[in-house]
Amino acid sequence: MTGMKKKTEVTIYDISKALNISASTVSRGLNNNPQVRKELRRKILQTAREMGYQHNKFAANLRQKRTKTIGVVIPRIDSHFMSSVISGMEKMANNSGYHLLISQSEESAALEGANIEALFNSRVDGFLVSLSYETKTMDAFSNIFRKDIPVVFFDRVHFCGNCVSVVIDNYQAGYEATMHLIEQGCRRIVHVGGSMNRNVYLDRYRGYRQALTDRAIEYSDRNLIITDLGDDSGITIIRRLLSNGSMPDGIFTANDN
Repeated sequence: MTGMKKKTEVTIYDISKALNISASTVSRGLNNNPQVRKELRRKILQTAREMGYQHNKFAANLRQKRTKTIGVVIPRIDSHFMSSVISGMEKMANNSGYHLLISQSEESAALEGANIEALFNSRVDGFLVSLSYETKTMDAFSNIFRKDIPVVFFDRVHFCGNCVSVVIDNYQAGYEATMHLIEQGCRRIVHVGGSMNRNVYLDRYRGYRQALTDRAIEYSDRNLIITDLGDDSGITIIRRLLSNGSMPDGIFTANDN
């Protein structure tokens, strides 16, 4: 609108002028420094609130070479597993005075790379990453590794010399799940898996194959169904099973959805 004045940011210099004290005293008072007497600290904080002062924590943290934020990159947030993982992350981060910046790759390597770049430019102090179905290289992490920014991969991980990963024993889990079906009398066991680019699904598949071998059950490619494991995959799976001609007597699927 014509004639409206643009509101300017209130600074510590505005507060120091209002109280007729130095900007450095205002800064110490806002940071609750005991060098400033208690009554003056209270007056500085009250004046700051009345004037609408906003502490630029981001800039202050940058001066200390940290932002107290952790970038989280996940495939998608709409799963019980991932939401529970994020809940645990937030609890631990908040207890240590950190905050999370969460982004979703939606199983796209390109979007994953864009998210990583955006978080890198936001100067996060570290990354927690679960990789997308499509990711085949670590090119998107080159700047992060070059600057020695800490990265922890979890669930869907990349194994490299200086990477830290948090995983379960997916091979053993796949083995035990398949063996459980065999012990129930199943012999035609279909395995529904995800992208073999990812350790989670490759290792669960390897465990499945080993359990069949150990019980002398013949493996057939017809009993392996690879999908994106999304909510709609059930339709794909049923159609594939029906087209095989004979239904299985057991199904081992690699995720909940």
